[in-house]
Amino acid sequence: MVKGKKIDTGLTYFGMVVGDNTRFGIHSGTMPGALIGSNCTIGPGTLVFENIEDNTAFFTEFKGTKKQFST
Repeated sequence: MVKGKKIDTGLTYFGMVVGDNTRFGIHSGTMPGALIGSNCTIGPGTLVFENIEDNTAFFTEFKGTKKQFST
């Protein structure tokens, strides 16, 4: 979907479209058909389910784990 209109790619499988100067953190991923704009930052461990507009920072919120040490 682009601007509310379905576009036929003519392909059986479709990965994603990524704009210029977009950066991905380690262990990040996208769902098929994602459109990611230019000048974006995708944080580490982030899974992109939706289209991302230009000039966007998109991160997953991490909840820290607590380690318990026995003495």
